[in-house]
Amino acid sequence: MPITRRLDQITNIYNSWTIDTVDAIVTTMTTNAFSLNNLDSLPIGVALPLREFLSACRRNPHNGWTVEYYAMIGREDFAEQASGNKCLTLHKSVPLPQHRVRLTLVLYQPVAMEPATELLSGVELENSEVTNLRFQDDRIEVVQKIMTCRQVPSLNAKVFADSTDDLIRSEQQNVLMSFANKLFALPIGRALFTFGTASNAVSETVHFPQVTVSAKLPPLNDVVHLDPTQAPQDLFEWPNFHNGVATGLRIPESSTAVHASWLEKNNPSTPTCNNGGFIFAMGLLGHLKKLERWQRMVYLQHQHVVTTVGMVLGVGASLCGTGDAYATKLMKVHIPRLNNFGPSGDRVDGASNVASEGTRCTGGVTHTASVFGLGLLHLGTSKRRFVEVLIDEIAAVDYALDDGSDSGAEGSFNERVKNREGHSVTAGLALGMVVLGKGSMARGLDGIGLLERLLGHIAGKGRDGIDGAGGEISAAGATIALGLMYLKTGDESVAAKLEIPETRHMLDYVRSDLLLVRTLSRNLVLWDATRATKQWIEDQVPAYVQEVVLLFDDDDGSLESLRHARYNIIAGACLSLAIKFAGSSSEEVFRLLLKYLDDFNLEASFPAITYREKLNKSVVRTCCDVIVVSLGVVMAGSGNLELLRRFHKLSDRISTDVSYGSHMALQMALGFLFLGGAAGFTLGSSDQAVAALVCALYPRFPMSAEDNCCHLQPLRHMWVMAVERRRCLVVRDVESRQACRIPVLITLKGDGKGTYPLVLRTWAPCILPELTRIKSVSVDSDRYLSLTVVGDEYLRRLFDTHTLFVKRKSGHLDYVKVTPNVEK
Repeated sequence: MPITRRLDQITNIYNSWTIDTVDAIVTTMTTNAFSLNNLDSLPIGVALPLREFLSACRRNPHNGWTVEYYAMIGREDFAEQASGNKCLTLHKSVPLPQHRVRLTLVLYQPVAMEPATELLSGVELENSEVTNLRFQDDRIEVVQKIMTCRQVPSLNAKVFADSTDDLIRSEQQNVLMSFANKLFALPIGRALFTFGTASNAVSETVHFPQVTVSAKLPPLNDVVHLDPTQAPQDLFEWPNFHNGVATGLRIPESSTAVHASWLEKNNPSTPTCNNGGFIFAMGLLGHLKKLERWQRMVYLQHQHVVTTVGMVLGVGASLCGTGDAYATKLMKVHIPRLNNFGPSGDRVDGASNVASEGTRCTGGVTHTASVFGLGLLHLGTSKRRFVEVLIDEIAAVDYALDDGSDSGAEGSFNERVKNREGHSVTAGLALGMVVLGKGSMARGLDGIGLLERLLGHIAGKGRDGIDGAGGEISAAGATIALGLMYLKTGDESVAAKLEIPETRHMLDYVRSDLLLVRTLSRNLVLWDATRATKQWIEDQVPAYVQEVVLLFDDDDGSLESLRHARYNIIAGACLSLAIKFAGSSSEEVFRLLLKYLDDFNLEASFPAITYREKLNKSVVRTCCDVIVVSLGVVMAGSGNLELLRRFHKLSDRISTDVSYGSHMALQMALGFLFLGGAAGFTLGSSDQAVAALVCALYPRFPMSAEDNCCHLQPLRHMWVMAVERRRCLVVRDVESRQACRIPVLITLKGDGKGTYPLVLRTWAPCILPELTRIKSVSVDSDRYLSLTVVGDEYLRRLFDTHTLFVKRKSGHLDYVKVTPNVEK
C-alpha cells in the first residue's frame, strides 16, 4: 500500500478520536479498510492507542454492527452470529467426556437380563452430540435398557411341586401374555425416543428389530416362547406396525437419501405389518410426496389391511392441508359414503374409478383410517361436502350395518360393531381438523346445523336426532370435534354446552369416562382461561361432587358415580394443562401434575377385593395413565431426572392387572421425556400441533394389542406433527467449531399474569422457550467473553441456525473438562 494512502488512513482515524466515541473510531477503521495486518506494521506508539480502542470494544460489543467491525475487534463469535451461518456439524458426534456420573436408580430391583447380542435393538442413537453434552451421566443408557426388545428376562411363574405339566404350561403362557403387553408397547415409546436420530446416509435396505415374546420361566428356568395357537390371530399385527413406524421415524425429515426409487426398493413383494408402519412413518415425515400416483397404488394392490392403513394415513400426513384432488380420491375409495359402495364393499353404479378393483373399500380400520386421512388432507379448509360426510361418520350408523359377514376378520360385521366407537372418535378428530379453530367464523357451512347436530350426538341422539340411535357411541367423537372446531376461540356459549352436568341426577346419564373428554374439550375452547394452579383444577369439579369428597372413604356404593366423575374430571384437567404447556418444562405445572399423580397412585395402591373395589381401582389406574403421559408431554425433550426415576419404577410392572394401554401410556411418557434422544426436540402449541397432540393423547388407551375399539392405534404417532425443531440451542466455540456446555441466561418478556419467570438460567445445549416469549439470550459465564442476542431479527436468526457462537477467554478451560455438572 502506498505510504500516502497509509498516512491518510491513520490521519482519518486520529481525527475522529477527538469528536467520536470508541465505537465510532473502530467503525472509521473498518470504513477506511484498515486491517489488523496494517495495525501490526505500525510503530508501537501509533498502534497502542488503536489497540486500546479495539480492546475496549471487544469487552462489551453490541448487536447491529457489521461483520467487518466484529472481525476487527476480535469478536469472531459476534461476526458469526451477525452473518447467520449455520454450523454444518450440528449432528456430528463428539466423544463422551471421561467423567460420567453413574445414576443410582435403586427404586426397584430390575429383572435379570441376558447379555446383549449383536441383533438390532432399535434404540441406537447415531446423532448424539447434543445428548452427550446435555447429560453427563448414564440416563440415556437407562432409557435404552428399558426400551430394548432384544433381551430375554427372567420372570416368575406360580409353579408348585404338585403342578401338572398342563398347569405349568398354562401358567407360563399366562405370564408370557402379560409380558407381551409390555413388549408390544415398547415400539411406541421407541418411536419417540429415537425420532430423527439416524444419520442422513440411510442404508439401502431397511431392517426391523424383531418382536419376539420369550422369557426364562420356572421350574427349569429355560427359555419359553409364546405359543401362537393360544394367542389371538392378529396379536402381532399392530405391534409390528408400531415397530415399523419406530424404524421409519429414526430417519431425519431432511434426509435427501429418501427418494421414490429407494422407497420402491424397500417395498417387499409380500406386504408385512412392519412395512405398513414404515410407510406411515415416511408419510409423517413428508416423504410420500415423492411417490408417483402409480407407485402409491402398488402398495394397495395386495389388499393388505395394515399396509393400506399405513398408506392412506401416510399420504394424508404428507399432503396435510393441501386438499390434493388425487389423494382425496384415494381416501374416497375406502369410504362408502363418498364412493357409492354398499356395506359389503361391492361397487355400485357411479363409484369412483381412481383405483383398480384390488383397492376397493373393505370397511373396518381401513374405512376408519381413510376418514382420518380425509381430515388431514383438508386440514383447516372447512370444505362443506366433507364436513357433511364427517358428521354423518361420527354417528357411525351405516358403519355397523349387518352385511352377513361375521367371521371377525377386518371389515366384518363383528369387527365393525366392536370398533364402532373408535370409528366415531376418529371421524370426530377428522371433523375437528377440517374446521380447526374456525368455530363460528367458518365460511360456507350455513344450513348444515353443525353445532346443533354435534350437541345432539353429545346428548346421546343419533343422526336424525332420535334418542338412542347413536347413543353414547357418538358422544365422544362429537365432543372432541367440538373442542377442536372451537380451539382457542374462547367461545363461552359453546364452552357452556360442554359443562359437566349441573345435578347429580343428570350426571347419572353420562358415562364417567366421557366426562374426561368433555373436560378436555371445554378447556381447548377456553384455552386462555387455563391456569396452572390446584384451585383451577379443583374448580373443574362441580360443587355437588366436592361436597361429598370427604365421604368417599366410607362409601357403601351410593357415591360411586360421583367418585368416578371426580377422578375423570381431574384427569381431564391435567391433560388440558399438559397440552397447553406442552414442551414448556414448566416447574409449576410439573409439580402440580406430580402431586396429582401421587394422589392417584396412593388410591391405586389399596387392595381391591370386591367387584366395586376392583372397578374403582381400574378407573384410578386409567386416570394415572393419563397423568403419567401428561407429565411426559409437559417435560418433553428435557430428560428430567426426577421424572425418569418415577418412570423407571413403573417400567417393570408385569401383571395381568396391567393392561397393554397402561404400558403404552408409560412408554409414550418416557419417549416424550427423551424426545429425539433429548437432542433438542420438543412440542409446539400451534393449532395444528394441539390437534396432533389431541389425536396422539386421546385418553382411552387400548386394553390389548389388537384393540381399536375406542381409538385407532396408528393415531398414537400423530405427535410427529407437533414436534418443534427450531427451539434447540447449541453453543459452539467459534475457533474449534466444537459444541460446548456453558450456562446461558434467557430473559423473557413476561405475560403479565405471572405464569412464567422473567429470567431463566440454564445450561446449553438446551431447549429455548417460544420465540415470542424471549427478550434476550446471553452468555452467563466468566470463562467466555460476554455475548447477548437481543432484538427480533437476531433472535429469529438464532432460532433458524440453532447455534450460538462463543469465544473462550485466554487461560480458561471449557466446562466439560472441568466439572461433570449433572443437569436435572
